[in-house]
Formats: sequence, structure tokens, C-alpha cells
Amino acid sequence: AVPVRLEHVEISRRRDVIVVWVRSSDQKPHYLVRPGHPSMRPKAYVRVQDKSVGASREAEKLMRDKSRDDVLFEFGEKEHTLMRYLETYGRITVEQFARVANISRKTASRTLVILTRAEILMLHPTERQDYFTVADRA
Repeated sequence: AVPVRLEHVEISRRRDVIVVWVRSSDQKPHYLVRPGHPSMRPKAYVRVQDKSVGASREAEKLMRDKSRDDVLFEFGEKEHTLMRYLETYGRITVEQFARVANISRKTASRTLVILTRAEILMLHPTERQDYFTVADRA
């Protein structure tokens, strides 16, 4: 459980807003569990500007394993394909990577997560679909 603070804000006589304050946690991800809805899978969320959006599988994986040490991978043909695509287009989604590298979505996801953990790529969560870019090396 995560401690929350609720604030009621009256917008007009017919409209109210409930503000939910949740502190950042080192034990991410936390999941929204809906009691009484056993068929609904618990959902993690991330902040994107002023909104909370459902976390992608990749965002959840990256939250679970914060370790950046000892990330080992082979820089093979699919990684070369990825870097050429990023050099041309600047960003890529899991589905785009799977398509251009002719690999499964699962393999594309795993590869992008590993390269993000190695700080070669950066994940950008969005409301519609997450994408990856080459990480800033500044």
C-alpha cells in the first residue's frame, strides 16, 4: 500500500475534482488493484506531463529492475538494424522495431529494455504508445 492524500476541490456548484497526492517511491512499480473486480489485472501508471497513464510492459520492467550494473548483451544484426533506424527516424516503438528487424514483439521488447538498462536508449512514455530514442550522453 502507498500512502495517499486526498483533496476535494469544488470547481462549480455542479462539478468537483478529487486530487489524489501520491509520493514517489523507491519500491516501484506500485499497482492499482480494484477490489471486487478479480478479472481486472492490476495496473501500474506513470506520469506523463500532467497526466497519469498506464505503464507499458517495458516501463514496468524498467521500474522493477533499477540495476544498471553488469548489463550484458550481444550487439548483433537486430541491434545494428535498430541503430540505423534510429539514425534515420530518431525514435522507434516496440512494434516498429519488431517489424523492421523481422523479430517477435517479445524479442523486440526484451532488446529495447536491455539497451535502456545499459543507458544506450531512453524510454519515453506517452498516452498512446511509448517510444525509444538514443540516450543523451551529455
